[in-house]
Amino acid sequence: MRKRICMRAVGVALLAIVGMAGLASAQTSTPYPPQEGQATVSGTAGIAGSKVTVSGEGFCPNSTVTIRLVALTGGTITTLGTATADSSGRASKEVTIPTDIKAGSYTIELVGTGSNCSAARVLGARYTVTAKVLVKTGRNFAPWIAAAAGALLLGVVLIVVARASKRRGAAAAQ
Repeated sequence: MRKRICMRAVGVALLAIVGMAGLASAQTSTPYPPQEGQATVSGTAGIAGSKVTVSGEGFCPNSTVTIRLVALTGGTITTLGTATADSSGRASKEVTIPTDIKAGSYTIELVGTGSNCSAARVLGARYTVTAKVLVKTGRNFAPWIAAAAGALLLGVVLIVVARASKRRGAAAAQ
């Protein structure tokens, strides 16, 4: 009987140790401090050369925040500018997407120091650079131009016919 109780106690102890190890490994896989929040962008897509306003919060007050554009394929990083976080740790700035950026999917990142002023903080938002499209403006005047050219041609033909018949009439009268 004592042997059975000892075996059960050992089994329970082993289960407790395995359970604690599982909890410990689960806890260490979560980054500290956790990165909450995300960057906000005034639009989700635009052509190269367009302007967007980027903002985020949770940065060290009055610290510099770098704004960059990261290609999802290839990982090319282009710095768009810097912003200064206000006294509450919020940073916001209007930046221009460079004109030489190719169409594709990107992440706009805000990189700075976290609100505890010691750990790095990176916030991101997806952004798509679309191909430049020539915008059609104004009216299509081609039909009007064709009609005017036709009317002009008809007028020239009528003048030539009228002069020719006038010459024939004058020649017949003589």
